Amino acid sequence: IIIPGIPDKLLVYKVTEFYARVMTEAGIKVHRYEKGFCHAKIVLIDDELASVGTYNLDNRSAVIDFEVSALISDEHVLKTLLEQFEEDKRHARLITYEDIRSRSLLNKVLEGFLSIFTPII
Repeated sequence: IIIPGIPDKLLVYKVTEFYARVMTEAGIKVHRYEKGFCHAKIVLIDDELASVGTYNLDNRSAVIDFEVSALISDEHVLKTLLEQFEEDKRHARLITYEDIRSRSLLNKVLEGFLSIFTPII
């Protein structure tokens, strides 16, 4: 997973950081993109299928906003998407367990509190 390194909305980004912590603690590799603002929404599945679109994996996108996503199975497009993902990871830093532990208690409490409002933000 690659998350933006530059937030567009601070409160939403705090929730992103909360879930990045949860995923990292669960053993999922989360990278923070450092080259600029990354807003791509691409899911690659077993090098056989990709979802590309505007859809965020959240309640707002599913219920309120009009989002679109295309499912792609073309092997040439999938290869290009995978290459781009690897390139983007070169401009991202892996979030480590140590990064999470070193964050302030205030940040952790704020992120946890804001995560309660995930369904409506």
